Amino acid sequence: MADLMRLKIPRGWAILDNKFYDTDPIAEEGSKSISNWHEGFVEDVLWIKECQINENKEYETPKLNYFDIDISWLPDSSIEGKYYATLSWCELENIIEIEKLESKDRIEIRNKIEFWMSDIKGFNSVYKAKLGVP
Repeated sequence: MADLMRLKIPRGWAILDNKFYDTDPIAEEGSKSISNWHEGFVEDVLWIKECQINENKEYETPKLNYFDIDISWLPDSSIEGKYYATLSWCELENIIEIEKLESKDRIEIRNKIEFWMSDIKGFNSVYKAKLGVP
């Protein structure tokens, strides 16, 4: 089995599910299916949730008003699929899709999610400014 994709994860993020492997899909002979589908070529590849500091000065994953990053491979287990990376803002009653990237290139996907995480936790957040979030 391949190694998981190396990710630069800044402080303030929690990995809730990770099947994002550093490998290419391998087509099953005579089929549109992927033989190594279990190496991250499924609907739920990676889920990253923003953590926030609570009143006890501890990190926790909030129930509302947080950023969420989700990666899927669609169609699930298909050689014709590609990665879908989505950055969303989760409120009490809304999930607002802020930005999305579709690509077969896992490195491009990795670079985008690393950018999202560093920008949101940095001092010049494009995404927080779009939402009016402090």
